[in-house]
Amino acid sequence: MEIPKPPIGSPWYDMSVAAPPNIKWCEEQLTGWFIEPANTWSNLLFIIVGIYIMFHCRKYKDPFLRIFGPGAIVVGAGSFIWHMSYNFYTQLLDFYAMFIIFLIPLLYNFRRLRWITESNLYSYFFLLINLLTGMVVVFHIVKVPFQSIVFILIVLTIVSEVLISRKEEEHRKSYKPFILAVVCLAIGATFSALDASRVYCDPQDHIFQGHAIWHIMCALTVLFAYKFYLQFDKARFFDIK
Repeated sequence: MEIPKPPIGSPWYDMSVAAPPNIKWCEEQLTGWFIEPANTWSNLLFIIVGIYIMFHCRKYKDPFLRIFGPGAIVVGAGSFIWHMSYNFYTQLLDFYAMFIIFLIPLLYNFRRLRWITESNLYSYFFLLINLLTGMVVVFHIVKVPFQSIVFILIVLTIVSEVLISRKEEEHRKSYKPFILAVVCLAIGATFSALDASRVYCDPQDHIFQGHAIWHIMCALTVLFAYKFYLQFDKARFFDIK
């Protein structure tokens, strides 16, 4: 994909030209502080969801579960900044934030499968965040779409959950929140793909954009994923034999 320069007069113009991102979404870019308004403001739902989770999870014990709230806020802020500024530096920040939120359920599942222990859960968490962020830089240099990394994390999470559901029948909880999370993610990914391919594309519409819908559906995905994993706090899934 050819990456166009942002409009001359944008306060982000020099940074965007010096370090262009690897993708251009459908929305027409404006010259103000918010280059892509719809793709920017749609991230506010992440922050709302994150604040809700932070207040809701105070009565629960699992410290790893509590990362969902701050993680959602960081994702919302990172994506907000990236779409308002349109350059690789803030795009990298956006992916760093996404790795935080997508690694939470994946590592939960790895622990439930006993592939990692509770004692090294955080070590793997921070190691993988930084490793994957480094991979984004490498992929960007060699011009490989690094959005594929997020797709792989999603697939691994779903596959690991399927493995758990077969292995721990007696400990199965309600899968309704997990299914809702996957459905929301699939809907968001579909709209984002339609946006990127220009199948669903109205550049002048700064309210409804396919990629903006991706943000909204991802925020709901985080909420439903949190509701799903919340079930394991009371059961203390770390102690499941």
